[in-house]
Amino acid sequence: MLLTNAGAATENDLVFFAPLDVRLGPHDIVEPDLLLVTGSRRHIVEKAYLTAAPDLLIEIVSPSSRRRDRGEKMALYASHGIRENGLADPDTKALMIFALVDTSYVRVAPDDRGRLRTTVLTDLVIVPDDLFTGLH
Repeated sequence: MLLTNAGAATENDLVFFAPLDVRLGPHDIVEPDLLLVTGSRRHIVEKAYLTAAPDLLIEIVSPSSRRRDRGEKMALYASHGIRENGLADPDTKALMIFALVDTSYVRVAPDDRGRLRTTVLTDLVIVPDDLFTGLH
């Protein structure tokens, strides 16, 4: 798995896959495809849902969700303080990571070798091409 195999997530961090509800507010319940809660925030994890925003999440974009994932959901996630938001698009084989700066997201630029780094997991180096190897 991307986060644990890379050795980036610690034993105190929690990684979840959908389906898992995230209750951002009384009327804002979402279900990201992948999310991470750092060890210091484990208290937000209930048996079947999170009671607050995770530290990092990744949405897998599909043609039917693309507009919502890049617009409405990003604004919602920023307003609830999710530190990093990723969009993985299997059709275009692209991964974009966005870091929260003040109240909006700024795209994390890849380094000169095309690798991405996250601020939530400082040891995590993502090579987007490797994520999509074997997909047709």
